[in-house]
Amino acid sequence: MLNHTVNVNWCCFQVKKVTATLDLRGEVCPLPELKSRRMIRKMRSGEVLKIIIDYSMSADRIPRIMKSYGHEVLSVKKIENAVWEILVRSK
Repeated sequence: MLNHTVNVNWCCFQVKKVTATLDLRGEVCPLPELKSRRMIRKMRSGEVLKIIIDYSMSADRIPRIMKSYGHEVLSVKKIENAVWEILVRSK
């Protein structure tokens, strides 16, 4: 019988259950930022908003705006050629 001890950094395995999805493909500045902000204000603390965008400037702006309002940006990732997914946990 083998005894193995495995140290796991659990912070990397946070559950990111998405509460709401906001698909903003086709929208340009300032609509993605405004609609994202409006949507997250309606959400309860701890809920997760998934934002899908295809406007590159919003991929930079939305996370910055969400952080400035105290929300936690969980991830920003490119999921297709010109499409990003942003996960934000509401404060």
